[in-house]
Amino acid sequence: MSIECVIFDCDGLMFDTEKVANENWREIAGQYGITLDDEFFYQIIGCGHKLFLKAMENHQDLEPHLPEISEGRLKKIFGMCENKGSLNKKGLTELLDYLEEAGIKKCVASSSHREYVDTLLGSIGKPYHFDRRGNKRKAGSGNLFNRRAESGRRSGELCCAGRFQVRHHRCEAGRHEKRLDL
Repeated sequence: MSIECVIFDCDGLMFDTEKVANENWREIAGQYGITLDDEFFYQIIGCGHKLFLKAMENHQDLEPHLPEISEGRLKKIFGMCENKGSLNKKGLTELLDYLEEAGIKKCVASSSHREYVDTLLGSIGKPYHFDRRGNKRKAGSGNLFNRRAESGRRSGELCCAGRFQVRHHRCEAGRHEKRLDL
């Protein structure tokens, strides 16, 4: 059985945005005398809203500054997007070129807002066609995986989806996942 569709997540997998976000968190928190350790970032990277709120319980002093942190992160990332390819993870364009040459469909499933995802995809440095783009806010991640597979006109079993999570050191796919330990 061959792979017919690859479903990508953006932050951390396709684009090195987490480093920029972490630097922004530290910079703004530091302006208010707040120190953030690496453990804080391990708790919030790739987590959903509920886990984010749980991590914030230990950092309630940050709560009034969240809008400023979020705005600063987006401003920095959007600014870096102007320099085409600067956020690309190593090997991204080579992988996308291979998938296009092999006729394998490409879909994007992300918990980020559509404008943000579109800006990141537009910053790759070369125009690529993605068969579908989706947002996890409308459904659970397993459901989104299946919806992206179906919208790419492929069954979930013929798709490969990945979301790299630093704290778990593995690639995960949706509900019909196959895990690859790194």
